[in-house]
Amino acid sequence: MKLNKLLTALAAAGLAALIGPAQASITFQFNPLGGGTGVGLINGGGLLDQAPGNTNALNGSGGGAPLAIGSTIKDLYQANLGSVQALDTTNLFSNGAGGKFFTFVASFTEKVVGASFTSLGGGAFKLNNEFVLDGGGTFKMCAKLAIGNNLTGVGFGCAGPGILSGRIDGGDSSQTATVRGALGALDQAGINDWPGVTTLSTIGSADIIATVTFVDAAYFPDLRLASKIAINSSLITPYKQVDPSRRFSSGLVTDDTATAIGPINGLAGPNFIFQSDANNSFEIPEPGALALGGFALVGLALLRSRRKQAA
Repeated sequence: MKLNKLLTALAAAGLAALIGPAQASITFQFNPLGGGTGVGLINGGGLLDQAPGNTNALNGSGGGAPLAIGSTIKDLYQANLGSVQALDTTNLFSNGAGGKFFTFVASFTEKVVGASFTSLGGGAFKLNNEFVLDGGGTFKMCAKLAIGNNLTGVGFGCAGPGILSGRIDGGDSSQTATVRGALGALDQAGINDWPGVTTLSTIGSADIIATVTFVDAAYFPDLRLASKIAINSSLITPYKQVDPSRRFSSGLVTDDTATAIGPINGLAGPNFIFQSDANNSFEIPEPGALALGGFALVGLALLRSRRKQAA
C-alpha cells in the first residue's frame, strides 16, 4: 500500500512536469567575428540586449477611441543590438566593437482582446488596449557592415534568415495612452527631427515567446534549433532615447514600409509608432523536469504491473 502511494505520487508529480515543464534561461556562445569556435569566441552569453528602437503598429491608431475588440494589428519592429550580456547583465560585447554590427527585425500580428476609455474630466482621458499575439510571426538578427539608422529607418533588414531566425509562437502586450492638456512633440531625443508632429503620451509592454528556426553556427556555435526565445519589450511615446523612424523594414533588405502616422501620432494617421526597448534570452526545458517525466513513466509502468499481478 505504501509503495503504491509513493508510485502514484511520483507519477502525478512527473505528469505535472510533462504538462508544464519548468523553463530556465541558458547560456550561449557568440562569435561577433563569425569564426565559430575559433578566434573571437565569447562564452557565457545570456542576453541579447537591443538598443532602443522602433515599433510601427500598422492600422494601430484608434483616432482617439479604443481599438475594436477582435481587430488585428500588424507590427513591424527594428533595432540595433546594444550589447551581448551574461545572465547577470555583465557586458560581454558592445555593438560595433571591432567594426562588427548587428540589427534585429520582427514582424507579427496581434488581436485586440480588451479595450477601455476613461474620462479624466476637463477634456482629459485615458485609453487602454490589451492584445494577444498570433503565432507565425518572424524574428531575425542580421550581421551588418554599419549600424542601422533609426531616423531614416535604413539598414536594419537583411537577406534570407540572417544569422538567427525565430518563429513567433505567441505572447501578449498592452498599451495605455493618457491625454492631459497639450500634446508633446513626438521626437524628444535631442534635436526634434519631426517638427510639427506631436503624439499621445503612452506606456506599454510586450512579452513574446518564439522558437529558433535557423542558427548560423559561425556566430552562435552551440545554440540549438527549437530553443525557445523569451523576448520582452517596453513600448512608449514620446521618444526620448532614440529618433522615431521614417520607414520600416518588413523583414527584407530594404526599408519598404512608410511610417504613415500623420501630424498626431496615435490620432491622425493610420499607424501608431512607439519607442521600443527589448531584450531576449534563450530557454530549454529544465533537465530535472525531463528526468521527473521519466520517473512518472516508470511509476505508471510499475503501478500497472502490480495491478495486473493483483488481478
